[in-house]
Amino acid sequence: MKAAVWLLASSLGASVAAGAALAEDKVQVPMDFFPPVGNARVIPTQKAKQSPAATACANERGAFSPEARLDGCSALIASGRWKGREIAWAYVNRCIIYKAQGLTEKALANCDQAVEQDPQSWFAYQMRGEVFEKLGNPEKALADYDKATEVGGKNVAIFANRGDLLLTKGEYDKAIADYNRAIEINDQSVLAYIGRGGAWVAKGDADSALADFDKVIEIAPDNAIAWYDRGTTYFAKGDNGKAAENLKQALTLNPKNAYAALWRFIALASDGADAKGELQAGAAKISQTAWPWPVVEFFLGAKDATQTLAAASSSDEKCEAQFYVGQERLLKKATDEATPFLRRAIEICPRNFTEYFVAAAEMKKLEPAVAAPKPESEPQTDSAPQSEAAPHADVAPKADAAPKTDAVGDGALRPGQ
Repeated sequence: MKAAVWLLASSLGASVAAGAALAEDKVQVPMDFFPPVGNARVIPTQKAKQSPAATACANERGAFSPEARLDGCSALIASGRWKGREIAWAYVNRCIIYKAQGLTEKALANCDQAVEQDPQSWFAYQMRGEVFEKLGNPEKALADYDKATEVGGKNVAIFANRGDLLLTKGEYDKAIADYNRAIEINDQSVLAYIGRGGAWVAKGDADSALADFDKVIEIAPDNAIAWYDRGTTYFAKGDNGKAAENLKQALTLNPKNAYAALWRFIALASDGADAKGELQAGAAKISQTAWPWPVVEFFLGAKDATQTLAAASSSDEKCEAQFYVGQERLLKKATDEATPFLRRAIEICPRNFTEYFVAAAEMKKLEPAVAAPKPESEPQTDSAPQSEAAPHADVAPKADAAPKTDAVGDGALRPGQ
């Protein structure tokens, strides 16, 4: 599941001259389009009434439907009256809308146009990176996030999204460096703390991970994913009791989370409790037509290991099936049978999956001399921008007020979501 993207009215990088040119033709972006300088905001001296098309395209006051926004952006673009930075923001907005509608090819074409019109628009690169993620091309996404930082982008989303991709690749130190940058920009960034917590778990530092998940719960106590992540981290650390408590809260906040139900069952069963009744009761709230329902059936005894493995179709599902069959063997104290399944999970699971983290932790307990494959540690860098509030939805942020929630695009898969 991906994180929600906040829609910005523009690339937030246009010059005052560009804004003034728009104003002359009575087509201008919102006042907050113009970036702050120190504690002051530079705006055009001439203020013209915004055209209906520009108002709709920019979604002023959040009052316009996607269809109305598309019509407004398309009218501005089709007029042929503006070039470069003066029109790039309309292409970016159209890219955002198409992406939200699942029309990724159209989104990509518009983000390409935005980059062509304004090669210095960090937001155009950011959004195109998010589209490339949707299209399953992480390398091109990484290249765009790199370019966004090169041209001066300081949005939380750029660093958090890039951190997610680096985490998926197993480049933990680079991922942590990006999450650090995101947190420097906005120290209330829930997704950056969750991402960094996942990276700490992958590195085997459960205590640092727990500190990050604690911070998320302090900021957003109703965030079910943070409770889930903290629960699975306690499980990886060997504290089944605290794991079960946190997973119970995750289920309270989101009773439909099949993964939280599975992990609570595993935590309770690992301490010798008969937890099948609770899992059976919770199963009524879980989708029985989608993965990981076959795994739920497996733990309830309705499927055997062969059937469960066969039910997995995608590479992610196959990773999880290997892990859960291995975990079931551990619950039965059949460690020799569990080992090949856990090893296989370590081999094929994405490096930001809970199943990978815990499989690695379990193997270290079973075979202390055998470490899960880890990439070489890489030094952190300090070349990225250090301070600027993350952009707010449809407007640029005020210089002295960082947002309380993330301006993060839909990043890489997160464990348990």
